[in-house]
Amino acid sequence: MSFQIPSKAFVQRIGRPGVQAVLASDHAQDVLIRRPGVADVPARALLLPWSDEGRGGADAKAPEVRSVAWFGLLLHGAPVSSLGFSLVTLGGQVFTPDSPPENAGGADVAWLLRLTPLHGRTRVSTLTFTLSGPGLVTDPETGNKRPASGAAVEVPVRLTATTDPRIRETVGADQAELVLVGRWGSVEHPQARPANVGWGSSSPLELDGQRGRLTLALAWPDEDLAQERQFGTRFLATWRTT
Repeated sequence: MSFQIPSKAFVQRIGRPGVQAVLASDHAQDVLIRRPGVADVPARALLLPWSDEGRGGADAKAPEVRSVAWFGLLLHGAPVSSLGFSLVTLGGQVFTPDSPPENAGGADVAWLLRLTPLHGRTRVSTLTFTLSGPGLVTDPETGNKRPASGAAVEVPVRLTATTDPRIRETVGADQAELVLVGRWGSVEHPQARPANVGWGSSSPLELDGQRGRLTLALAWPDEDLAQERQFGTRFLATWRTT
C-alpha cells in the first residue's frame, strides 16, 4: 500500500513520536544532507513524488502549466532550516529545494520540503584549461615570446546557452559566437572559479557534434549567496566553432 503525502495538520496531530515512526518505516529512506564546504549529514527522509494540479490547457495561447516536484518529510532538527542544501539518496539521486523549508505548523516537529530532482537531468561538461608554465618560449607562428605551457586542469561545469541581447552585449559577442551562462562544478559538488583559471582562458568544447572553443568572459555573481553556494559560482563565456 502506498503512503500518502502527510498534511501539516496530520503531522501536528501525530506529533514527534508519530513522525519518528513514519521515518523508521520502510516508506522512508536514508539520505545525506549536503552543503558545500561541510561534511555530509546523514538523516532519514520520507520522499514521495508530488504533482501539482496546474491549470487547463485547452487554449493554445495558454497551454497547460504543470509542475512536477517531490515531497520531503524530515524530523525537525535536521539541518535544512535554510536554503543552500542538497538532499542525496544512497542511490545517488540529488534533490534541491525549490521553496523555503516549512516548519510544520510552527510546532518544531518536522520539516516539510518541496524538492526538485536534479540528478541525471543536468548536463555536465568538462573544460580543460592549460595553465602557464615557468619561463617564456617563442611562438613559432608569430615569433613573439609567450609563457610556456604548463599542466592541464580539467573542471566540470554546467552551461546554458542564452540569446538575451543584454548579456550578449555585456560580453561583446559577435554574430558568430554563442553566449553561455555557466556554473562551476557539478550538481553534487558545486564550486567557485578555480583560482588558477583566469578570465580570458579558453578550453576546447564540443557542442552537438561541433568542435569549438569556449572562452571565459566574466563573472556573473548571484544576488543570493545561498543559491551560489548551492549551485556553484556563475559566469559568462563565449563559444565559437574551430
